[in-house]
Amino acid sequence: MIRLDKKHIYLESKGKVFKDENNNILGMIYSSRDITERKKLEEDHLYKSKHQSIELLAGSIAHDFNNILTVIKGQISLLKMDLPIKSDSHVSILETEKAIKQAKLITNQLSDLANNGLPVLSTFSIYELIQDITGQIITDTRIDYSLNYYNKNINADRVQINRVISNLLINSIESMPDGGKIDIDLVKIKGFKHKFLDDKSEYLCLSVKDNGKGISKKDMSRIFDPYFSTKSRGTGLGLFSAFSIIQNHKGHLTASSNPPDGSVFTIYLPTE
Repeated sequence: MIRLDKKHIYLESKGKVFKDENNNILGMIYSSRDITERKKLEEDHLYKSKHQSIELLAGSIAHDFNNILTVIKGQISLLKMDLPIKSDSHVSILETEKAIKQAKLITNQLSDLANNGLPVLSTFSIYELIQDITGQIITDTRIDYSLNYYNKNINADRVQINRVISNLLINSIESMPDGGKIDIDLVKIKGFKHKFLDDKSEYLCLSVKDNGKGISKKDMSRIFDPYFSTKSRGTGLGLFSAFSIIQNHKGHLTASSNPPDGSVFTIYLPTE
């Protein structure tokens, strides 16, 4: 149902018809109640359960596949030793080794996904971390970025948060092949009402906004699903992993977009 303020809500409705002895309708009672919050909680529980199941599966696949790759790589190395360096067979072996390296990268991503687990907490400056990341990632002179100063430290897993922010920045850069602007905003919030956050707690709100092509409504509904990607060569694990990491920090990750005016990804991390 759509309310007057154009917000979509879920309703649970019940009704009863009253009739006389001749089966004529005398009247009826009809009632509805808003169950939107209940539905959202159920969807969130289902989503988290799916994430946990996939993380376990990813770990198992990565372990087994890695063992197979190790054997293949060893046999390929032995074959290469017996072949003349400039022979066609030697060239083919080199191409095979490149393919093995690509497969190894995929297994590493699966391992990272499985190892998202509980964060190892430490206190660090999120502002300095973002400065380090942008210095390494934003090398294209056609990409401008802004970052407001934030002088508070956070208590989180530095390695995991690095991975999340790096993923978001890389996605923003790839959405602007001809250059553009990325705005990174850091602000402390409290009393923010959100279905997945405690409105009595204090959060660091970190948003990454770009002016790329944006994400369609159809794709937005699946943006955090595993193996879903809008990029032709994407693995579909980056945002899925980022979502899991922030969830494990008792925070939340959201996405919004209004094509073709870019996208905004927002991280909420508890400060305590």
